[in-house]
Amino acid sequence: MLTFFKKLLKRLKAALFVILLPSVLYGHDNWITAEKYYANPGDKIRLQIGCGHDFPSSDTVISKKLVEKIKVKLPEGKKKTLEINTDSVSNTLWAALKLDSTGTYIASYKLQRPQMENPVAYGSTVIICREDSGIYVNGEGPEIAPLEKLSRLGTDDNIMLGLFNGGKRVGGSLNIYPPYGRSYRMRTAESRAAEIKTDIPGKYLVTARIEGIDLSFTFLVPERENENN
Repeated sequence: MLTFFKKLLKRLKAALFVILLPSVLYGHDNWITAEKYYANPGDKIRLQIGCGHDFPSSDTVISKKLVEKIKVKLPEGKKKTLEINTDSVSNTLWAALKLDSTGTYIASYKLQRPQMENPVAYGSTVIICREDSGIYVNGEGPEIAPLEKLSRLGTDDNIMLGLFNGGKRVGGSLNIYPPYGRSYRMRTAESRAAEIKTDIPGKYLVTARIEGIDLSFTFLVPERENENN
């Protein structure tokens, strides 16, 4: 009898967690950022998953029960997983990534309710270690990805972004959150990318929603060096 009640209590806790999840994340964006977006071989950088209303500051710590690991697609195409930790000071989940070789690294995560098959959110970002492949699509489900090389970015440049599902272009709405500026929305289609103005240096957050899954992508526009120097 005691075993029965223990199992029942465990199921009730899981059910309550599933019910409360939407209210915790409702009205909040979630994202993954990199300590360095442009790095060198041998660097060890910190990846952070945040949640809140004021990107890139995180005001809500996401439960580790929702995020198993951070996945990283390495330059050679292989994938590795990183164990995550909780940082109660910055209100983030984080993991350390060692950059062993030059190339493009795609870091991603998904939020998933316990005992549920499909995720509720998916986020990604890109770290460029000297060499930029220009290929940023994981090809696993819905995602946001650039269609041009991020390494070309500087102030007064634009970047083309698209929505993908299973590696194929799809249409939808993108919400763009530039640094120190007002957010705005743009449409994209299978044959038409969204041209994002990147005239302000800093971190950008782009979000969307496909088939009930919240998507996010972050990237950095670096300061442009003085051409006279």
